[in-house]
Amino acid sequence: MKSSRQLLKEAVTADEFADFDLAELSQLLRSTSRGRFGADKAETIQRTARRSVGVGFLADAVRIKMRCLLEQIELLEQQRTQVDEELEALMAQIPQHITSIPGIGLATGAAILAEIGDVNRFESAEKLVAYAGIDPTVYQTGQFQASQARMSKRGSPYLRHALWQAASMAVRYDPDLQSFYQAKRAEGKHHGTAIGAVCRKLLARIYIILKEQRPYVIRNC
Repeated sequence: MKSSRQLLKEAVTADEFADFDLAELSQLLRSTSRGRFGADKAETIQRTARRSVGVGFLADAVRIKMRCLLEQIELLEQQRTQVDEELEALMAQIPQHITSIPGIGLATGAAILAEIGDVNRFESAEKLVAYAGIDPTVYQTGQFQASQARMSKRGSPYLRHALWQAASMAVRYDPDLQSFYQAKRAEGKHHGTAIGAVCRKLLARIYIILKEQRPYVIRNC
């Protein structure tokens, strides 16, 4: 992405890329990609550009449009950095151990804390799970009852989304939750169903560390 954006600051149209000095193009690619790309990629770009029909009389409009888009991306990245810095400062001001859980960073942790609020308003982990809408529910009508349970999806969609992100990372970095996920998959469960089960287990653990105000302890298998 960095290499592409830097290239587009130097050239936009096919003709511009075709006329780009090959040595300079190679060096630009090498420096912006930290050595991943070089002369081979530069030659591929020029070869492709020379086969392209280009944009002809629209070149000026394309150049202006591309400059505006690149400036918008840079502005959004600056704003994201500012938000991350403010979030880090806010999280440092409150006693919390949620980021000690593998897979939960500042943004995800802040979202979970904000949606849960005071954990003491939930009498049990099961009530918190229900609030998040990740409790299983079975469709039933008359004499019919579905054979599979699904998430109820009641409560906070923001908490549910943050938990899903956290669970997706936890199965990579937490040995116990990884084994739990793999066991569900071995039972024939779909990936989404297995992650949903991890979400419930993870939220129960979040409930405990928030209640007891202590760091998360990884359980090795």
